[in-house]
Amino acid sequence: MNALEFFLPQHARPHGVDLGDPRSLWDHMLEGLSDEQIRLRPSVGLNSIAWIIWHTARVEDVAVNLVVTVGCQVFDDSWATRLGVDRRDIGVSMSDADVAELSSRLDVAAARSRRAACSAAASGPEGSVNWAFMRPMLRRMRRAATSSEAAVQA
Repeated sequence: MNALEFFLPQHARPHGVDLGDPRSLWDHMLEGLSDEQIRLRPSVGLNSIAWIIWHTARVEDVAVNLVVTVGCQVFDDSWATRLGVDRRDIGVSMSDADVAELSSRLDVAAARSRRAACSAAASGPEGSVNWAFMRPMLRRMRRAATSSEAAVQA
């Protein structure tokens, strides 16, 4: 099994692809929730579901679409306009005020569409994997695993 053969089924699970269901796990989780409920922050310091949708799509777009595949993100200026949010980061250092603002401004329907677009792009064919980047990284991971195993056995 190579890295791609391992990755693609793992990636497909939360997106519903391997379940024979055209709706994703996200669709099932969000079913029946209003935009108001999706924007709600349960408490100060906690993130809204809207922020979580935005953040997970952003991470997938950067980590998978930019790094693992052909090097193109789904996020661009047209998505920024549709979302009502122009942040280019992944949100890990956002302040409470930043999270509150994003949660209130984010177009929830557009965020759900963007999450699906990021997932679809990341599930592309094997030929879309950026092997020039991935092969050296996989070699480093194998060397590290081998040296770690040797250190544990010593």
